[in-house]
Amino acid sequence: MKVLLSNSERGFRGGEYQTVALVKGLLGAGLDVSAAVMRGSRLEEELRGVASVCPLPFETIPFVTVSTLRRFTLEFQPDILHAQTSRSHTHLWLTRMLLKNPPPLIVSRRVAFKPRSGLKYRSGVAHYIPISKAALEGLSSVGVSPERMTVVPSGVEVGRFNTATGDKRLLEEWGIAPGFTLIGTIAALEREKGLLTLIGAAEEIVKLRNDCVFLVIGEGSMRGELESRIRERGVGGSVIILPQTASLEKILPLFDIYIQPSLEEGLSTALIAAAAAGLPIVAAETGGIPEIIGDDGGLLVTSGDAEALKAGIARLLDEEDLKRSISEQARRRALAFDIERTVLGTISVYNRILGR
Repeated sequence: MKVLLSNSERGFRGGEYQTVALVKGLLGAGLDVSAAVMRGSRLEEELRGVASVCPLPFETIPFVTVSTLRRFTLEFQPDILHAQTSRSHTHLWLTRMLLKNPPPLIVSRRVAFKPRSGLKYRSGVAHYIPISKAALEGLSSVGVSPERMTVVPSGVEVGRFNTATGDKRLLEEWGIAPGFTLIGTIAALEREKGLLTLIGAAEEIVKLRNDCVFLVIGEGSMRGELESRIRERGVGGSVIILPQTASLEKILPLFDIYIQPSLEEGLSTALIAAAAAGLPIVAAETGGIPEIIGDDGGLLVTSGDAEALKAGIARLLDEEDLKRSISEQARRRALAFDIERTVLGTISVYNRILGR
């Protein structure tokens, strides 16, 4: 089976982690995979030498990319087109219109909010792969029927995180002295990640505990605003924002508590990895997050509520037995999100669409 996957993002977030993992998994399962990616992106760099890569501009008004995708599709002759992002969905959707006998288009949906436009979601797509029930509900809201959707959750290599020990040299690099309790999150610095809520909770926690450091690892458009808020609140030494310079398995085991304060979330690769690493978790009850956490794999709190987030963190700081229980249950729940299941679930959809 030949598959053309497409991801239009220039940055590298959870969705791009998933694209790389899926490409590797499909290749490992014996499929022939090519990837159409944003030219000059980290994704292009990650996939070079792994699979055949077609770098494209993915311009806002589709023209060059669609023309190039048409030529590439005619040369590669894929059995399946698989869009991994909304923009790549648009470009592949238009590309199919230029082909005489186009292969079926499958679209992954990684966000839980309602699509802004229903037209491209209601026609021209053979099947959708929402990564969570919450993402499925978003598609349902624009009229996508249940028989055209199959939930296939995102995944990580659970075994790698089960045994990861972290790189303690990073603590020195970050300027964090031994003995501090590290409360962290790995997230894009964007509005939907709820990082202003995190700062509000951190302000209250550090008033009570001078041994806690909050670490936010990621890049994004809100960096300046977040740094200004940290200065305004006087928590500059206790809330630190840093770019991600190491892999998840080198970072996560260094955290004592993992927090996910999102306002919107399709599922969250970093949260799955944190669960697999056995971290005690406090997370916002929104989107697909409860599907990872369940009733016992973490504390769920009201999204956007700094006081609720603070209370959840305070419980884990004070209740060692609760921390231990959540850690054990988080590892157990993470098994359902192993990348092998993601790959097999995706191949199952391909086979069903092709009638195999």
